[in-house]
Amino acid sequence: MLAEFRVSNFRSFKDEQVLNLVATCRESMNGNSRQVGGYHVLKTAAIYGANASGKSNLIKALSCMLDILKNSAGYKPGAKLPVEPFLFDEQTRKQPSSFEATFFIDDVRHQYGFSASREKIHDEWLLVYPDGNRQTWFERWIDDDGQSQIRFGSFLKGAKASLWSKVKDNSLFLSVAAQWNHKQLSDIYKRIDLNIGLFPDFKTARWLTDKLLFDSKQGRAKTGEALLSIIQEVDVGITGLDIEQVSENHVRTPDDHPTLDSLLRPHGPYSVTAYHGTQAGQPICPLSFDEESEGTRRFYSYLGPLLQSKVFAFTFFKDELESSLHPLLTRRLLEAVKASKDERVGAQLIFTTHDTTLLDPELLGRDQIWFTEKGPDGATQLYSLADYKEIRKGEAMQKRYLAGRYGAIPIIERFDLSGATK
Repeated sequence: MLAEFRVSNFRSFKDEQVLNLVATCRESMNGNSRQVGGYHVLKTAAIYGANASGKSNLIKALSCMLDILKNSAGYKPGAKLPVEPFLFDEQTRKQPSSFEATFFIDDVRHQYGFSASREKIHDEWLLVYPDGNRQTWFERWIDDDGQSQIRFGSFLKGAKASLWSKVKDNSLFLSVAAQWNHKQLSDIYKRIDLNIGLFPDFKTARWLTDKLLFDSKQGRAKTGEALLSIIQEVDVGITGLDIEQVSENHVRTPDDHPTLDSLLRPHGPYSVTAYHGTQAGQPICPLSFDEESEGTRRFYSYLGPLLQSKVFAFTFFKDELESSLHPLLTRRLLEAVKASKDERVGAQLIFTTHDTTLLDPELLGRDQIWFTEKGPDGATQLYSLADYKEIRKGEAMQKRYLAGRYGAIPIIERFDLSGATK
């Protein structure tokens, strides 16, 4: 699970901003978090803010970090890195962007990060905390002569100097080490690469949900019952679901231990039928699922990735979670992520939203609610509702947020459209 994400000098983020996913409030210590490595790590976090306040840039920052991690080993010499510094300051335009993620692998805390400009990697580091004790596995920097240097810790075994010789100015050492199958570093690379990522787009998510439903029908999985149960609970009028494969040649059986990448690869095509009534205990009124409303189809598409995430402990970032969804459907998704019979695994969902109905202490703790707001210099500030110490138990958070008590809302002047008509 992801415990913390840091970013600085990237797009609208100037100074370092920290998304802390370790529970700090009592109301988040139970169902809203999962205990891992001695910490209570939050299962969900919601990010609010005005349009253009920087919410989406937080997700773009994580995406940029993962992009460089996955691809930099294959960059050609001189290829530009996809970083975008804060442009509203003369100094930051020339400085590197910085990213760092703290996450757990088998209850052990890992801290990995790097800084990069468009031309090269400036710094890179990996810290590991077995039994809570810090181990520096490697740290990289640029010396006074402009040359890249690296120092290895004694806890990092295997080939090191030979791998370093293969690293270019624009490639990460961790990426190159994984490419050349360094055991310790490959394991860490894979856990980042396969378990942390952006929520799949609608088409891919729909494919995955269809695949889970099809596997259940074939007796290869039990997720079909959970899918149908959730669909029936949210009252979209569907009483039954059926699925058929359109082309057997395109259907791939699931791996015994699927990765995030393999699960999100398109599997279809499938044909899903939804039933909207029963008669004598049998479903009737069949409709092609493509005839359902956009909100119903989108809600259905979310279920596959989230159900698999609960099994394989994926961390997803999602921009505008509530898009095309009724507020009660969005709430049901978060309740599904929160519920877990096995606390050893579980989904983690970090999302941006404008849905203020989710500002409910019965659903989200104060430390799960985050805000973005731009300062006079155009830089985004990221802060948590938990920073407000005066909040009372049972406070009407939605009402107070819309009233501007927490900031992070648009300041809208009066306007009319009378000038647009003749």
